[in-house]
Amino acid sequence: MSAHFRPRWKVLLICLLVTALAAIPGCGTDDPVGAIDYDADLAYLSPEVLTGEEGVGIVYRRVKDTSAFLAGRDRPVLILLSDRFGALNRTATLLLEQLAYEYQGVIACLRAESSEHPDLMAFCQAGSAPCFALAEKGVLLRTTGGLSAIDEQQVRTMLEGLVSTAG
Repeated sequence: MSAHFRPRWKVLLICLLVTALAAIPGCGTDDPVGAIDYDADLAYLSPEVLTGEEGVGIVYRRVKDTSAFLAGRDRPVLILLSDRFGALNRTATLLLEQLAYEYQGVIACLRAESSEHPDLMAFCQAGSAPCFALAEKGVLLRTTGGLSAIDEQQVRTMLEGLVSTAG
């Protein structure tokens, strides 16, 4: 009679093993967000508590897969397409960092080097950099096109109606 139950135990053991492996973080899924990299040409600005610091700081994490990142976020994504050596790059990046901090948990912020990501430039309908765009679940909602000056109010207006309160 014990031989009759042996195959069932094997099946049960295999099912338990598969379930356990699926429950392990990172097993079976490939997170599009990688390690901290402040020089990444495509980076998620992640509000995080930094070791040895009080409060939250903005950490740049390399994004490995643009499409998976845009489609997989549970909130809208504010995208900055910038030119690393452009005159407006620093101003645009500082604004994105400020918005990442102010709207943490409400929007996700992504900074991309325009020359390295022409596919993202096309997705955002950006004629030139810098350009801010707002996407949700991989669909473009709004864009500033190319900017000749950084207008903070124009970027904040893109967020109105979509994000009612900052965390």
